[in-house]
Amino acid sequence: MSDRLILITGAWTQVVGTVIAAIGETMIIQEERLELEPLGFRLVSIGNGFEATGNSLQGVGAEKLSDGSIGETYRVAGDWIQASGNVTNVFAAELQFYGKEVEGLNLDIVGDTVQSVGAGLEAYGATLSTRPYSDLLAAIALTKQYG
Repeated sequence: MSDRLILITGAWTQVVGTVIAAIGETMIIQEERLELEPLGFRLVSIGNGFEATGNSLQGVGAEKLSDGSIGETYRVAGDWIQASGNVTNVFAAELQFYGKEVEGLNLDIVGDTVQSVGAGLEAYGATLSTRPYSDLLAAIALTKQYG
């Protein structure tokens, strides 16, 4: 698989994961309102698993395409840090699914914070790049977390 294809596959995998997690979050709201079993947490967990896989693929692809500059190093590190935040969110959703809502919520906050740090590093690294599309990379990095 080409390095660019790895990067693009990672981006689309992350998009799919974000959609799955968003559906799960929407279900959680409805389930709480109707006092149903919280199955939405399972979708949040699955979605974050996809996001972690996508960020990991982006890290691999970005590393293979890297020119070795400090900006590229920050971008790659940002992808891997975001992936670790997603994995943390997977565990958080599973805790919540099994009824440990406070512990899960606290862990979810940690995971979201880690993802934000990763997105910030990725965006900062893109601003240091001299490539013609560096502004676009910075915008995409910020949109991934805050979009």
